[in-house]
Amino acid sequence: MIDASSITKVYVSLLNKEITKENAINKLIVLVLENPHFFGLENLNKEDMQDFLFYFIQKVDKVFNNFNPEKSKFSSYATSCILNEIRKYFKKNIPNDKVISLNKKIVDGVESLC
Repeated sequence: MIDASSITKVYVSLLNKEITKENAINKLIVLVLENPHFFGLENLNKEDMQDFLFYFIQKVDKVFNNFNPEKSKFSSYATSCILNEIRKYFKKNIPNDKVISLNKKIVDGVESLC
């Protein structure tokens, strides 16, 4: 199960040069993939999750590039960045007539509450 310390460990490992930036990026992607509930993605079907992860992979390096430790904790900043990318992805990729809350699920084109 994920918590703030799981995300912080990735950053600390990068700072201590225990892992490369590429490994840190991969670890964040794995955290999102393995813990969709933590990021509000538990209701995505497999195809939508794959599409989101493909989109997210292209954006995730910003989490490390733009982090300022004087302004926030890494876990808070990273989680906020991930959630913002989720919102951007859905705003860009879900047609207005099919916009749904992340608390709802579309099954075979029919919207249902989860």
